[in-house]
Amino acid sequence: MICFSCATTWPRTVIVGIQPEVAFAMVQLGLELGNVATALDLEERLALLRHEAK
Repeated sequence: MICFSCATTWPRTVIVGIQPEVAFAMVQLGLELGNVATALDLEERLALLRHEAK
């Protein structure tokens, strides 16, 4: 529900820094983030932003 709320409130939602254990649990539980993007860490996200801005 939090991800859905973010996705409908802001134009672009990105979750950064999900721990591997949390990501594994999410997969095991069948949770999906829908249109919410993810990035390994802040550095990766900033690189993607720079790429998107070109």
